[in-house]
Amino acid sequence: MRNTFVTFFRNFRKNKTYGFLNIFGLAIGIACTGLIFLWVESETSFDSVHLKKNRIYMVMNNWPFIGHFATYSSTPGLMGPAIKSEIPGVINTCRTTEGFRTILVRSGERSFYSNGYYVDSSFFSVFSVHFVQGNPATAFKQPYSIVITESAVKKFFGDEKNVIGKTVRFDNAHDYQVTGVISDLPENNTFQLEWVAPFEIFYKENDWLSNWDSNGILTFVELDGKSSLASIDNLLHDFIKKRVKNTIVSSFLFPMSDWHLRSGFENGKPTGRGRIEFVRMFTLIAWIILFLACINFMNLSTARSEKRAKEVGVRKVLGSGRSRLVSQFIGEAVLIAYIAVLLGILLMALAIPAFNTLSQKSLSLNLGNPLHIVWLLLVGLLCGIVAGSYPSLYLSSFNPVFVLKGTKLKTGSAGVIRKGLVIAQFSISIILIISTIIIYQQIQHVKSRDLGYDKDNLIVMDVQGDMGKRYPSIKQDLLATGLVENTALTSHDIIYGGNNSDHYSWNGKDPNQQAVISQRYVSPETISVNGIKLIAGRDFNANAATDSMNIIVTQSLARLMKLANPVGSVIYDDSTPYKIVGMVKDFIYGDMYNGSDPVIFFCSPHNEYSSNMYIRLRPGLDPAQAVARIGAIMKSDNPVYPFQYHFVDDQFNQMFLAEMLVSKLSRVFAALAIIISCLGLFGLAAYTAERRTKEIGIRKVLGATVPGLAGLLSFEFLQLIAISSLVAFPIAWFAMHTWLQNYSYRVTIHWWVFGAAAIAGILISMVTISYQALRAALANPVNSLRADG
Repeated sequence: MRNTFVTFFRNFRKNKTYGFLNIFGLAIGIACTGLIFLWVESETSFDSVHLKKNRIYMVMNNWPFIGHFATYSSTPGLMGPAIKSEIPGVINTCRTTEGFRTILVRSGERSFYSNGYYVDSSFFSVFSVHFVQGNPATAFKQPYSIVITESAVKKFFGDEKNVIGKTVRFDNAHDYQVTGVISDLPENNTFQLEWVAPFEIFYKENDWLSNWDSNGILTFVELDGKSSLASIDNLLHDFIKKRVKNTIVSSFLFPMSDWHLRSGFENGKPTGRGRIEFVRMFTLIAWIILFLACINFMNLSTARSEKRAKEVGVRKVLGSGRSRLVSQFIGEAVLIAYIAVLLGILLMALAIPAFNTLSQKSLSLNLGNPLHIVWLLLVGLLCGIVAGSYPSLYLSSFNPVFVLKGTKLKTGSAGVIRKGLVIAQFSISIILIISTIIIYQQIQHVKSRDLGYDKDNLIVMDVQGDMGKRYPSIKQDLLATGLVENTALTSHDIIYGGNNSDHYSWNGKDPNQQAVISQRYVSPETISVNGIKLIAGRDFNANAATDSMNIIVTQSLARLMKLANPVGSVIYDDSTPYKIVGMVKDFIYGDMYNGSDPVIFFCSPHNEYSSNMYIRLRPGLDPAQAVARIGAIMKSDNPVYPFQYHFVDDQFNQMFLAEMLVSKLSRVFAALAIIISCLGLFGLAAYTAERRTKEIGIRKVLGATVPGLAGLLSFEFLQLIAISSLVAFPIAWFAMHTWLQNYSYRVTIHWWVFGAAAIAGILISMVTISYQALRAALANPVNSLRADG
């Protein structure tokens, strides 16, 4: 071991540039791999805080739309208790509101919004929550009770410690008493909340929950771990059908272990796809980048082999066998790798804040975690062995007789392998460049598609307090500013979806035809405010009461009815008739990669179903100025509730967070792969220039020009980059073609992307080697001819 240290430091002093390139290249690879694995660890450990994770399931429902089944987690309010009492193998069930509820909370003189869920008391036993104060068995004994997180304690009550018994006012309607405090749940957990309150409160305030044909809550199931999931799914399949006449919905259980990573469904069946694909992709990229760093080490070590030839010869003469030399060189490589690990930890510490911003996580190195230390040790050992394997075998193969005689070493096989490794490096880099471009194109392709509505200059707000009742005066105040074109109320966000029903029929409908139709309750201005195009008939009248029994439908519903123009036709909701007075162009909602499913718009005269208010701004305005004026009006007209809003185009962009994360990370990792490859190329260019010093001197004496010499030194490397491009093209096309198959609405792969990537690779390599090529070409030929080698 001591000899390894001594030899390493002696050689490092002699070849500082190459030693630094080796260490820095490996450090970048280790740091990049480490950051990716921290992200992967966060993704794969999602919901691991819940000890019963392998026995917890979510009830899912399949609904038939035109030509396909759609899968939703929304269930009837009565389903949970019925499952527990009727299906063997079910230990417990738990109901929660569908998504967190953002509630106005008043504590003392302060008001703020807070996110939480209404849950059954079984929530505390099904899911793993730790009570810091209070008792889970008695937390929901009284009606208006609330359990809050430790962070919510600070938000609600400041520095107070014992908050049991204190009250907060919810939604300016009821006082809730704090009966428990739980530890904050981790970031990588399904339930991001600040409070939970009894589900019974929500149930009593929403009478539709007592109907089996109304969906709107989540139902979770805890199994005993012994019963067959398939047998329980068989019992669950027709659970709702038996209770609702003529319904066509079917149910099944979806395991908690798949909620985050494998959430994809296709035609009513789990696909096993989802974020797991990103995990696999970035895990592969991590190993590729680490491999690129190891290739650098191999190339630079074998390229400098002649400098250590005499050392090998002397060691062999003094009795060192090949195995001992191999151990010596691998030991040096492992030592370099561990130095790179230390530098890599420093680089990770510097980069992790930016990486957290990019990945929208709160990752930390957490070097106190034994698994992280073991990982770093194993990565250092792996890099040392892989990077040092070929150089050690190559160096130990030198014949001491030829070496000590000064006979020039034959490096044919080593040269071929070095060229092969350079081709591999730049092939990977070009593949990443191509992939980055196509991923970006796919995102832009979807984001720029015709949505069927105008998302720009459109603001959406939650309807809170008395906004629905006071809507006419609020609308007038907003229009009076001169900044607002119009406003509208809707029951659902335009881009996310709405309630679905299978109770609709019409004259001539095939009795065997099964289809679910989405429904929206809207004020008369909705079609125009959202920029939805009316293509037949008329819009709703300004006097909503005159259109209370009239509806507007989308093109896809007209096609389902087999009518070119459905205006004047009647659709029945059970036995209630509604006349179609207009037809609008299909618009995209929910899944931005698919087409539009049928939608019915009902005119709501009393705004009783309104949950959103849309505000269309006049074009060309300063958005900040408009928002400030709107905020002032809302504060005046709805003073109890702090002003909250979203731009619809921002909501739209939020739907592509996963894809945008992939796009950003792929750009970063492609850049890092190129940097690592360029470090190796820079070292090889320096070695080539050094090895051909005398040749360059002779050529200059014979009249060679600087551009000619620079081109001579660069040509060999440019050939390798060209070959790399040819290797990369088919691999990149296949990889991206396969990836794009996950999207029904996808971009076409264009030939120019490959050409652009090849040109980028050539330009990058030229910039990398130009310094060494020009430096050698500009050197004094007298000094070059005097040089050794």
